[in-house]
Amino acid sequence: MKIGFCLAGVCLLPVVVQAQTTQEKCLLDALASLPEDATVSQVRAACAASELKEAEATPAPAPAPAPAEALPPPIPPDSDVQKLATYRMNYLLPLTYDQHRPSSAPFSQDVTTAGSEAQKIETKYQISFKFPLLPKVLGSDGTLYAGYTQRSFWQMYNTQASRPFRETNYEPEVWYQYPLNFDLLGWRLTDVHAGLDHQSNGRGQAYSRSWNRIMGGLSFEHGPYVVELKPWWRIKEDPKNDDNPDIAHYMGNFELGVGRQIGDHFLGLTVRNNLEGVHNRGAVQLDWTFPLFRSRVMRGYVQWFNGYGESLIDYNVRQNAIGAGVQLVDW
Repeated sequence: MKIGFCLAGVCLLPVVVQAQTTQEKCLLDALASLPEDATVSQVRAACAASELKEAEATPAPAPAPAPAEALPPPIPPDSDVQKLATYRMNYLLPLTYDQHRPSSAPFSQDVTTAGSEAQKIETKYQISFKFPLLPKVLGSDGTLYAGYTQRSFWQMYNTQASRPFRETNYEPEVWYQYPLNFDLLGWRLTDVHAGLDHQSNGRGQAYSRSWNRIMGGLSFEHGPYVVELKPWWRIKEDPKNDDNPDIAHYMGNFELGVGRQIGDHFLGLTVRNNLEGVHNRGAVQLDWTFPLFRSRVMRGYVQWFNGYGESLIDYNVRQNAIGAGVQLVDW
């Protein structure tokens, strides 16, 4: 026989029946803890007090974390990723003098004054930068770079011809560079690189000059010396469309650069050669940079060039030029 409880006209289910709601369980617990003569109001008050005590003892649930945004990891301050940097030397030579006058035939085509010739004195400048396209290529320590170099020759003092630009050479590149730390005969091999190079003067008709090359490179260090060897191979073109089929015979097939730091001064030597015995041609360039008025953004710069290929328009004309100006330091 099941026994139930009725109090002041309110009947509760037998105690053996499991409470089906939280409220019923609370009333049963309060009824069991109170005297038999407790009123309904007392039972409800006891139940309410129990619920309040339980709520105070239960810690509030932690707020759900906000969904994380799909952002890339922060770039380390010393990383080359997404950083535009200088590549070759950036300089401005307001005054250069060429012992051999530049070719006047292509120059005369661009000016309106009859009989105008290119002057031996002019201004020369170079802008060069690089950008890392893809670091850590295929999980390696190597980086895929893109670079651009522009060299211009400006007849700034040629008032008769209205101060035109005589020649501008454009050189975009893309290459893969892999860092190393390998000792070779006392020299430290610092990196190897290989890529594609295009160089042209952006002109048409008879004065168009351009070529494409596959280039490699090795960089070494030894004390205050730095050395870079850059061999290349010219990509053959259709003879019908080749602007300068003999350019490799004058520009050579490799470049060797040597630099040395002496205090605050830097001396550089660059040599090109075609390695041809009978018709040996090439070029040599000397660079000297030095402090200038304690400036942190530029240095004094003197450049001497002798040989072939200082500009594409005169790649087959021997030049002997010296200039002075400023080098813009790395940003």
